This record gives sequence, structure tokens and C-alpha cells, in this order.
Amino acid sequence: MLKIKTSGTPFERGLQHGKCCKDIAWRWIEHSFKELTEEFKVSQASDVVRQNVSKLNGWRNQWEATDPDGIDECCGIAKGLGMDEETFFLLQFKVRLVKSFNACTIAAFRDGQGQVIIGKTDDLNNSGVGCNILQEVNPDGGHSFVGFTVAGHVGVFSGMNECGLAAAFTGIPGPSLDQEGMPAYQGSHAVLSQCATVKEAFGFIKTLKINYYGFSVLLGDAEGDMMLIEKNGYDTIVMPLQKDDFLQHTNHILDAEFALKNPPQEKSVDINGRRRYENGLELLSTLPHSEVGMKEYLNNRSDFGAICQDGVDGLYSDYRVMFIPAQGEIVYWPGYSCEVKEECL
Repeated sequence: MLKIKTSGTPFERGLQHGKCCKDIAWRWIEHSFKELTEEFKVSQASDVVRQNVSKLNGWRNQWEATDPDGIDECCGIAKGLGMDEETFFLLQFKVRLVKSFNACTIAAFRDGQGQVIIGKTDDLNNSGVGCNILQEVNPDGGHSFVGFTVAGHVGVFSGMNECGLAAAFTGIPGPSLDQEGMPAYQGSHAVLSQCATVKEAFGFIKTLKINYYGFSVLLGDAEGDMMLIEKNGYDTIVMPLQKDDFLQHTNHILDAEFALKNPPQEKSVDINGRRRYENGLELLSTLPHSEVGMKEYLNNRSDFGAICQDGVDGLYSDYRVMFIPAQGEIVYWPGYSCEVKEECL
């Protein structure tokens, strides 16, 4: 897995990001162009931009109204990748034009010393496998953090900052709203740069304006606090602990009342996620709540609802990661193969 370092203003960090991961990013970008041109029955991505220019400009303006730093960082990434901004933002809003949702698993518990341990898999279809990177970010005016993301993407899907706040995200259904805000993941890295504790992160996430899809996020900090949140454009919901004192989420909304207010999850993702959720419930109820137990959970290859996915329903766990905030420790496996060795930060 490629490791990069970025620092400075949002634009500067984006520019460094784009230049460092150009070759990797273009792997999924080319596939995305193929999906978009086939969907709109045109020959090149610029034709898709022209067909949707009004929508794309509107969505960009809605995002900029609530998160100008995010837009600046995107512009930096685009320049670093050697791509014009219009085409880059087409990719950022691709999920609103071509439905393509990934599926991930997140879980957390406290060990015998009261330390939070968070685990996550990042599950992608075949075209995205190998496109994740590990970035060390030193932002102007914020906390430094380490984050996992897809090369060329502005948000993070998991990470931990210098204060010991860890966050792990996965996707849930949410509405498509014509109002200020951004797609669910684009502002995720700001949680780590702006917050030091779970309590601060919850307050920050409540203020995030999301206008497409949604996410669940597991938070844990160095003081032993942990929280599971469901978030989209309709609301921010805090989920209770399971009876065996753990938290887990896949890709369907767990709060029954909240679920009724939202659109259904895409069918194949929903089925796959519910299988992982049921398998995970059993694992988390029986495995020791320790580093050893979390490693076994993340590396589970059950025939039904494998946590580490290896092609079922076209999904692969491109990495698995474990965060221990009290120790400032990150353990990860860069790849879905059983032969992948763990690495530590």
C-alpha cells in the first residue's frame, strides 16, 4: 500500500496528494470513465460533463457553501492528477449519476483494561482493489492524523489523529436532497483534523451537511469513550451498545424508526451486509474482547457472511485495520489475501 505525506493548506495538501498517487488513482478513474460513458451512451467523459453541466455546477456550489476547504482540496488533487476541475468533480459526483456503492464492516469493543479497540474492513469491487493509500496528514490549523483513503479521493474511510481519536466509516442509505451539503464521505477527514475526543466528534458530525447517501461511523478515543453513529441528510442517530458491550455496523440502517424514513439499500449490498452483520454478532459475542479477538474478527473467512471478503458478490476487503487509541497503535493488513502480513504504525 502506497504511503504518502501531505501538509499545509487544503489546496497544497490536495496538490501533494494528487502528484504522489497519480498512477494508482488513474486505475479506478479509467474504470469510472467507462461506467459513465456507457451509462450516458457517449464516447468520452467530457461528453458526460456537457450533458450534466447544470447538475454538476449546482452540486459543486451546494458543497462549497458548506465546505469551501473541501472544494479547495479537490482542486488541488485535480491539478496534481493532471485533470481539469470539471472532470474531477464529475468523478466526485459519480455516485449521483451511476449507482455504485461499496460495502464495509466496522466494529468496536473495550478490552479488560477499558481501552477501546476499533476494527474495519474496506470492501470494494474488483475495479477498486489496490487503489487504497495510507496518508499522513499535517493540516494548517488542525490536528495531524493518519488516514486510509482511495487514491485521489478527498475524504478518508478510517484513521486516527495525534490526540488519539479514531474513526471508521461505512455506507448506509440516505436521501438525495437539493440543498447545501456534500455526498456522505467527502467531509469525513475533517472529523479527525478538527476533533480530539468522541464527544467533540459527535458535536461536529451533527453539524455536517450531507445531501446524498449516508454513513455510519465508529468513534473511539484515548480515554476509553466509544460511539456508533448513523448519519445522513435527514438526521444523526446514536446507536446503543449491544448486550455484550460491543458495537458493529455493516450497510443497512439499524435504528428501525430511522430506517423507515430512508430509501432502501441497494439489494446486493443489503444482502451481503446483513450476512456479515449476523456473522459478526456471533463472533463479537464469543471472541475475546482483546487485540487477539479483533484480529480474529477482521480475518474471519466464514462461508456465510465473511468479514474479510474474497470475491463473494464481487466484493473484496482491500484492507483491514485495527485502531487502539490509548496506545496510539494502528495495525493493518493491506490486501484481502490470507498471505498478507500485518503492518504496524
